[in-house]
Amino acid sequence: MAQESGVVVAREGGTRKKEPTRMEQLFNVLVFVLFLILWGLFAYALVTSQGSLDSVWAWSRSQHIIVQGVIWLLVLPLAVGLWIWESGWPLIVRLVLVVSIGAFNLYLFFPKDLLKR
Repeated sequence: MAQESGVVVAREGGTRKKEPTRMEQLFNVLVFVLFLILWGLFAYALVTSQGSLDSVWAWSRSQHIIVQGVIWLLVLPLAVGLWIWESGWPLIVRLVLVVSIGAFNLYLFFPKDLLKR
């Protein structure tokens, strides 16, 4: 059954799921690409210049508390990764946690509905 905001698809068991519209698909791809680029930059800075991660952490911590909240809200997985990296934990623990968060973040944001076509 077709609707204006999307297509309703019948599934097994009588349940129905709305297919995402073109704009929703575009948004999903853009968000995925944005986080892919940001995590790529994070990894690049981790390998080439860890001081730049320190600078980003210091800059974000120097902002007003409301600005910090907005930053954490918009890029939560990256902010958590940066917080973990700046902690005093052993290197291997920080590395495993940051890579895991990055991989899980990209897995969740991957636009899977485009693969079904």
